[in-house]
This record gives sequence, C-alpha cells and structure tokens, in this order.
Amino acid sequence: MTKSEVYSWRLTPQLKARLEEAARAEKTTVGGLLEQAMVEWLAKRPLSREDDTDQQRRLRERALKAAGTVSIGLGPYTNERVREVMGEQLEKKHRASQRRAPRRSR
Repeated sequence: MTKSEVYSWRLTPQLKARLEEAARAEKTTVGGLLEQAMVEWLAKRPLSREDDTDQQRRLRERALKAAGTVSIGLGPYTNERVREVMGEQLEKKHRASQRRAPRRSR
C-alpha cells in the first residue's frame, strides 16, 4: 500500500531517542515502528457500538439542524404532494424571472 498521508507531533528529546533506539533494534524506521505500534493499538481499541451510536446520533442532530424544511400548509406531506407544490413554486419563480429579464432582440 502506498503511503500518502503525513502526521507529525512533538516529542520530548528522551522519547525521540528511545524511539530511534527501538527502531534500530527492530531494524526498521521510526515511522515503521510508529505505524506498527498504532496498528496494534487501534486493533485493541475498536470503536464500540455505544461510541458509534452516540456518534451517529450527534451527526443526525447536526444534519437535521442544517436540513431545510418545507411548510406547504396542506397535509398530508407525501413526497408526491411536496414535489407538486415545489414544482408550482419553482414555476412561479421562473415566470417572475422571465418577466423581469430584458427582452432579447432577434
């Protein structure tokens, strides 16, 4: 797999020296050693269902805040009715914009 992402962070000089020493002992690079350590650490800590459920709930709440609403004043709010009303509104806006647009000469 080709690596294309870079992640960096600051270490104490002592930790950096220990990592470099461990990498030499393992006959690998510091990056390779860190990648191996992170893969192992992540494998031991899978995202729990509870964490995933909470995350999904938070995402849904944020999405609903950002989503638009349609108030057509008529019920029931079926997809067909919403399409019909929205189509009428778009048609009205289009006709109004055509009336405001300057006439093109042919």
